[in-house]
Amino acid sequence: MRIFRPPVRATVTLQEGRPARIVCPRRKDMGGEILWAAGPWRTSGDWWEQEGWARDEWDIALQEATGITLYRLVRDVLNGQWQGGGWYDGEPGRRPRDPGSGVLR
Repeated sequence: MRIFRPPVRATVTLQEGRPARIVCPRRKDMGGEILWAAGPWRTSGDWWEQEGWARDEWDIALQEATGITLYRLVRDVLNGQWQGGGWYDGEPGRRPRDPGSGVLR
């Protein structure tokens, strides 16, 4: 997995409690109808501190011009904000900024 540093903000539309559509202004390739979603996987930490954290993570598939790309989508449970967390690199050696580099063939 290639992590977005920093994570990119996203707007997500839910259908029956699951991500159905995503818009990500900073990454034009990460947008459109979600073909498939797995999750959520909840993680949390520092619950014993005043500023703990909790998040739900989803793996999603998006259709792109060159194929299907898998992304990690993250929702901050405490503030409800969605972020693109990263993408799965299907072709070793390709640069992470290349929009087609996460295409699974």
